[in-house]
Amino acid sequence: MFSMFMPYFIDTAGKKHIFRNDFALKDSLVRAWRRGENVLDFRYRLKSDYANGHDYQIDFIKQTRDSFAISFFFKSALGKEDYCI
Repeated sequence: MFSMFMPYFIDTAGKKHIFRNDFALKDSLVRAWRRGENVLDFRYRLKSDYANGHDYQIDFIKQTRDSFAISFFFKSALGKEDYCI
């Protein structure tokens, strides 16, 4: 099924930043984190079918020598759901 939905995050100033896919969102998020912005307080909507269109929060950001892994979570009646990019 084709979806016109674009992933985004809303920063602490309330500005919505829209991206073509989850990985473009991740790249911008990493840049904001490196600038010292409080990315843990941002609100996120991810594109992945797995994410089911829920608003997510960051669980953790893990930096390795050459990359970043970002884990998002959503709490539902079934418990905590995670999504990592």
